[in-house]
Amino acid sequence: MSLEIYKPERQSLTTVEFLKDISNQIKIRDISEEDFKFHLIKTIVSINALSGIKNPMDDIIKTDIKEMILMRFKALSFDEISYAFKKERYGDLTPRTEHFQLFDAKYVSEVLDKFVKWKKDKIIQLNLNQPKPKEVSISDQEKENIMLEAVDRLKREVKHNLVIESSVTGVYMYLYAKGVLPPHTLEFREKYKKRAIPIARGIAAGKARYSLDDHRELDSRIKLITEGKGEEVKNIAKRLILQDYFKSLK
Repeated sequence: MSLEIYKPERQSLTTVEFLKDISNQIKIRDISEEDFKFHLIKTIVSINALSGIKNPMDDIIKTDIKEMILMRFKALSFDEISYAFKKERYGDLTPRTEHFQLFDAKYVSEVLDKFVKWKKDKIIQLNLNQPKPKEVSISDQEKENIMLEAVDRLKREVKHNLVIESSVTGVYMYLYAKGVLPPHTLEFREKYKKRAIPIARGIAAGKARYSLDDHRELDSRIKLITEGKGEEVKNIAKRLILQDYFKSLK
C-alpha cells in the first residue's frame, strides 16, 4: 500500500479547501521514522529555497529541528508544515517572524505555533466541521507485505550500520509471533536487560543535560532504568535482540 505522505498539489488549495482536506492528510505521528527523515529533509530544502535562506545548515541544527517537531508538532502533516511556511511568506501569519538567514528550531517552532493558532481560528471563523478521517482498509496480504518490507529494511540497516536506530517494536512483535527469534527464557531476558540498562541510562543522562523538566523526575526515571524497569530498557533490549538476530543470518 502506498501512502501519499505529501502531495504538492495541496499547496495550491485555497484556505477553505486546505482546511477541509486536513483530515485526509497523513500525520507525522502515523509514518515510519525512515519516511519522516526523508520527507523532513525534502521539506527543509524546499522551505529554505523559497524563503531565500542561503546559509548552510549543519547536522546539529537538523537534529534539533527533527526532535522539536517530534516533540511538539507530530500531529501535523508535512502538507501542513509546507502550507504554514507558505502562509508565513505571504504574510498571512502575523506578526511576521524574521529568520535572519538562520533556519533553526526556534524559527520553525515560532512559525508552526502561529500556524496552529491560525488554523484553529480559521476553522471556528469559517464554521468548518472537520469530518472524521477516512478509514484506510488494507488486506491481510498487504499487512504481511508491509511487515516483510519493514523486516527487510531493518536487516539492511544492520548490514550497513551494524546497529539499529529505527523503531523496532512492530518488527520485533511480528518476528516473535512467527517464532523465529531465540526462545525468551529467563536467562535470555536477563542477559539482554543487563546490556540494555547502561545504554538506556546513558541516553537518559544525555537528555537530562538539555532538559528543562523537573530534575527530580529525571532522577527518578534514571533510577528506574538502573533497576532494569521502564519502557526505555525494554525497547533497547528489543533492539539488541533484533541486531543480534539479523547479524546471525547468513
